[in-house]
Amino acid sequence: MDEERRHVVPIVVVGVLMTAAYALIGALQILVWNPLAAVPDMNRDEIKAAMSAAADTTSSPTEPDR
Repeated sequence: MDEERRHVVPIVVVGVLMTAAYALIGALQILVWNPLAAVPDMNRDEIKAAMSAAADTTSSPTEPDR
């Protein structure tokens, strides 16, 4: 391996690891921390049960009946 590649490989590895960490933190924010912040007196399982009981989903809203 030539001298230039020896310097590039660690930079690429760090970049990939940082990108994966950023994606993981984003997923935790959306799936765990936001629901807990919205309903602070409930835990995650209680929030999930309440959403299931209300037949609510996190997908896009449906169009109103016409």
